[in-house]
Amino acid sequence: MNRVPDVPLSPKRSDILKEMHEVFYPRSIAVVGASNNEKKMGYRNLKFPLQFGFRGKIYPVNPKEETVLGLRSYPTVSAIPDVVDRAVISVPAKLVPTILRDCAEKGVRVAQICTAGFAEVVGEGGRLQDEIVAIARASGMRLIGPNCMGTYCADSLMTYVYPCGASAEQGGVAFVSQSGGISANVLVRGTHSGIRFSKVISVGQCVDLNMADYLEYFMEDPQTETVTFYIEGLRGEGRRFYSLLKEAVRRKPVVILRGGTTEAGLRAVASHSGTMAGNELVWNALFKQTGAIQVGSIDELINTMAAFSSIKRVRGRGIAIIGNGGGASILASDLCSTLGLEIRPFSSKTTEKIDKLGLPPTLGVSNPFDTPAPIMEQDDGRLIERTLGVISEDPNVDAILFHINLVPMNAFSTVYTVIHNTVQVLTSVTQRTGIPVLLVFHQCGDQSLEAISAVEKEKARRGGLAVFPTLEDACRALSAVVRYVEFQRRDNGSGLLEPARRWVVDEVQLR
Repeated sequence: MNRVPDVPLSPKRSDILKEMHEVFYPRSIAVVGASNNEKKMGYRNLKFPLQFGFRGKIYPVNPKEETVLGLRSYPTVSAIPDVVDRAVISVPAKLVPTILRDCAEKGVRVAQICTAGFAEVVGEGGRLQDEIVAIARASGMRLIGPNCMGTYCADSLMTYVYPCGASAEQGGVAFVSQSGGISANVLVRGTHSGIRFSKVISVGQCVDLNMADYLEYFMEDPQTETVTFYIEGLRGEGRRFYSLLKEAVRRKPVVILRGGTTEAGLRAVASHSGTMAGNELVWNALFKQTGAIQVGSIDELINTMAAFSSIKRVRGRGIAIIGNGGGASILASDLCSTLGLEIRPFSSKTTEKIDKLGLPPTLGVSNPFDTPAPIMEQDDGRLIERTLGVISEDPNVDAILFHINLVPMNAFSTVYTVIHNTVQVLTSVTQRTGIPVLLVFHQCGDQSLEAISAVEKEKARRGGLAVFPTLEDACRALSAVVRYVEFQRRDNGSGLLEPARRWVVDEVQLR
């Protein structure tokens, strides 16, 4: 069989938006390879959306079973008596072409192929991949994958991770990942960190629907406020992705984590997703020219998602660091400086106002501002509330980073009350003034204190605070938000900032 050219389709935007709607809002799903064996992917593909309460119909397909998880099983997709919009396939690779032909006969619009064993492996895999692409293009069916895990959509109650690891609460973050494991990791960890997603999709090798298609959809999706990616490589779509990225960033933040930035990573990408990761200098030019945010780890990706979810506006780079720990504040100041954030002195007017609040004379009024635990406790937190109110009005302060060291509070009989009151105070400040407040609870190792902080973290997130595990995480996330806002201001929709003419982004270099 002749190789099918690896060139993406170029549908009109209205077409791709309609097709992507069918990806995330199917009326019915056929689970091919559905299984009663909990160790099989076909079990999870059926069990999890059923438990989550998927709004459409689900049909198990397995010729060897009469029922799967209590539902009638069908021998083929074409044997299902109703309309089938979407198929999720987890059978051996050699069977996938036959399954796809059956899906095409049934009129299935979208098929997600979870199975691995295509072009990422040497030999038969490449031929099989050519065959499934040819079947899809001949029938008009769109393919997700292969070698992927599934799709999550809060609105349609579709999930591929265990229901307690996802949330039915609608959020504004979309995540597209070429790694199934990373997609599930980010969805579950992000959910438990308070992030609420609009949609998450594991896309694998992108033999048909590709990264540019997903970007085009999420750029338009009204439920998505922040678009995030894990990318190992682009398949001949570099120019289109680049052009769409410039347009998308003018509308909403786009955050990208890349895999394959080193020689070892490049080898791993080739065997994992069968793509080439591309020229590092070209990617650097892409980030510089488009204003997309580059992150370097899964942790940084999740923290940046949290920042864009919580911080709706920020005036500039000025940050006030406040907390019960002078040394930690100094380290945070150093990091902020390296990230381009500014620790500016409080204005004389602010200093005068704070001096009149009745703080101990030994407590210096400067930025960073040290607030020992007894100060946080004083007057049921009202003293620190008045102090924060003054600081939030300082023209040199665009955001507040508040960190709490739980260890010195261990001896307090009122420890819970102190933490609870502090979170209430911070919530009140951000809701009243609109100034972004970032909160860090330092880990302390004491299980009882950690349990208290876990409860208060959730209250803080619900109150509009951006909550982070460490000061470094908070500083990096805020820096990403500030860079995006500044890019938006400088660009004004008029073009590129500093065109890197030496590095032309095209589908040859950026694959």
